Amino acid sequence: MNKTRAFVLVAALGTVAMALSACGGGGDTKGSDRPAAAAATVAPAKAALAISADMVAGTKNMADADKATRSCVLQSRFPRNSQIVWRARVTDAATNTQMDDKALGSLVVKLADGQTFPMKFAQHPKTNPTDAFWATSWTVPADYPSGSVNYTITATGKDGATATFEQFKVSSSLLTITDEVIPTIGA
Repeated sequence: MNKTRAFVLVAALGTVAMALSACGGGGDTKGSDRPAAAAATVAPAKAALAISADMVAGTKNMADADKATRSCVLQSRFPRNSQIVWRARVTDAATNTQMDDKALGSLVVKLADGQTFPMKFAQHPKTNPTDAFWATSWTVPADYPSGSVNYTITATGKDGATATFEQFKVSSSLLTITDEVIPTIGA
């Protein structure tokens, strides 16, 4: 290649490099009528929430003789007029730490019929507590329709992150209201 062609090639490459620089290639914009590129802002990552939950029998309308052996026992079938207690843990999946009421904005059980039950974080059981978790309860009305009841539990972090727990879609484990109506104990 002769010196003239080499000079033209170097000059052409220099012109291309200057053109790319002027088109936002990252160079200084001083003296340019184009505004400087805005610094990119990155929103903080939302927590990844994990919910584990179950249902147990509450003590409302339960005979005193049955409370020691039937309350807080896992079950999915409940007679009308009985108390359903939902229990849940919410874990920050990134740190594997349980989220209490200081770390979590809300936790709510929602039935398919639209009823909602806010959960509260507390020590359990009330006397001689051995654990801390979220809980809420619902006493099934005596006239509530029997059959399976779909529900969800939704956690909302203080950072806006959400997660939803859904029960397994296995008929034998679905929340089911039976035809039985237990008597009201006390008032």
